[in-house]
Amino acid sequence: MLILRYAARVFIVFIILLSACMSLLIPVSPLNQKSIGNGKGSTAGKSSVQVEKVPFFPILEISPFRIQSDASLKPPSWKHWLGTDILGRDILARMMLGGQVSFLIGFLATLISLLIGIPAGALAGFSGGWKEKIFNRFVELFYAVPMLLLLILISGIFELTTVKLAVLLGVFGWIVPARYMRGEVLKLKEMNYVQYAVATGASRWHIIRTHLIPNGIGPVLVAASFNMANLILVEA
Repeated sequence: MLILRYAARVFIVFIILLSACMSLLIPVSPLNQKSIGNGKGSTAGKSSVQVEKVPFFPILEISPFRIQSDASLKPPSWKHWLGTDILGRDILARMMLGGQVSFLIGFLATLISLLIGIPAGALAGFSGGWKEKIFNRFVELFYAVPMLLLLILISGIFELTTVKLAVLLGVFGWIVPARYMRGEVLKLKEMNYVQYAVATGASRWHIIRTHLIPNGIGPVLVAASFNMANLILVEA
C-alpha cells in the first residue's frame, strides 16, 4: 500500500511537470518570415521576404519539417537521437509533434474519467445495497458497448474536436477508476477509523471525502496511468 501511494504521488508530479514543460515544446513556426523594405522608394510590391529557419522544438534544436537530403536514413546519433527518415527529417521531432495532441487528449480524458469514476466508485462501495447494484449494471453496460466502434460512429455523424474527443473518451473510460475505487472502499470501510467516524455520526460524504478517497486513491491513480495509455491508443 505504501509503495502504491508513493507511486501515485510520483505519477502526479510527473504529469504536473510534463504539463508545465509542454509550453517549452509548443511548436513554433518552422519558417520565420521577416519583411525587409528597400529604403525610401520601397513599396508593398517591392518588399522582399527573408526566410529564416528556426527550430521547431526550441529545447532540442530540432525540427520535423527540416529536410536534409544528405542525412537520409541516418542511424541514431547525438544530433538525431532516433535517426532520420528517407527525407532526412528528424524522427524524434516528428514523434514529439504527433505526441503533443495525443498526450493532450489522453491527459484530459484520464482527468475526466477520474473526476467521474472516483466519486461514483466511492459512493457505490460505501453505500452498498441498491446503489451498488445500479453501479454494477452501469459498469456492465459500458463494458458491453464497444468504445472504438461507438467513437467511429459518432465521428461519422459529428465533427469531433480535441476537447470533444477527450470528453467522449473520459465518459467511456470512467469505469476503470470507478471499479478500482469501489474495491478500495469496500476494504477501507471495514477499518476501525471508518467505523468510528460512522458511529460518531459523520455524514456519508464527509467520510468518503476525508477518509476513503485519500486513503484509497493510490491504486486508482496507478490504474489510471495504464488506462491513459489505452485511451491514447483508442484516440490514435
